[in-house]
Amino acid sequence: MFREFKKYSGFISNSLKTLFAYRFGAVVWIIFPIVFMMIQYFLWTGIFESAGGSLYSIKLQQYLTYIGIGYITIRLTACGREGMISTELKNGNVAVALTKPYDYITMNFAQHLGQRLAFAIQSIPMIVLIVIIAQIPLQTLPNFGFYILSLLFAFAINFLFSIFLGSIAFWIVNVWGFFLLRGGLRMLFSGETIAIALFFKIAEDGSTIQNFPLQSLNSAGVKSVFHILGVVAYCLPFQAMYNTPSAIYSGMFAGNEEILLHLALQAGWIVFFLIINKLLWKRALDRVTIFGG
Repeated sequence: MFREFKKYSGFISNSLKTLFAYRFGAVVWIIFPIVFMMIQYFLWTGIFESAGGSLYSIKLQQYLTYIGIGYITIRLTACGREGMISTELKNGNVAVALTKPYDYITMNFAQHLGQRLAFAIQSIPMIVLIVIIAQIPLQTLPNFGFYILSLLFAFAINFLFSIFLGSIAFWIVNVWGFFLLRGGLRMLFSGETIAIALFFKIAEDGSTIQNFPLQSLNSAGVKSVFHILGVVAYCLPFQAMYNTPSAIYSGMFAGNEEILLHLALQAGWIVFFLIINKLLWKRALDRVTIFGG
């Protein structure tokens, strides 16, 4: 198996070289997360201080850790191979790639792995600054181990979901709108905008912040909406990409049992996408349509 994958090492090194060649882009991608982290820092600090320093039994430091680890997690696991597949479909390069003695999906994985390795190296200054800004504490060895495992699962889910979207591009000529929809759903249901745990807390307790302009959160109808949002989040893979590893490290899960349950859910998504991608990819290859080539 190692010998088989070794022939794809060139794709990994080429991806590394390509990203390091664009130094300005690397600097931009280091600065952007720090800027957004600062915005989140002041926003949530204000919200938590309005709530007396604790929001639904979640401490400010715990939530800042959740946000900081979330930014690091995204940097290490995000995948956009669907855009590359869509582009290659339109310009006809996918036909050329399929004639080469490489497995197309494995080739994409090698390229993605190279990109993430490059991003990880470039992100070291960003990670250090985020750790300082959010004052992210060290975790116990077992909890850190759970986080690393969850991070690897999130990496796999991101890639498999990206291949899933790329496979759909074989049936949809213009996938740009579809990708935008994916981005919106991810922002809402991944835990990036608001931790999934808060959906259920608001659904249960409403607003606990005095003099806060969203007292309508206390109405039964609004509570029901947040409960539905929480349930939908667990019916989609996005929370397994972001919320689970971030919540594990920040200690938002109540004990090892809840952690193991979420790890099992991540593993379930991996199995699901492995199966669905195999079926989709087989059908996609049967009806390859080349646009512009």
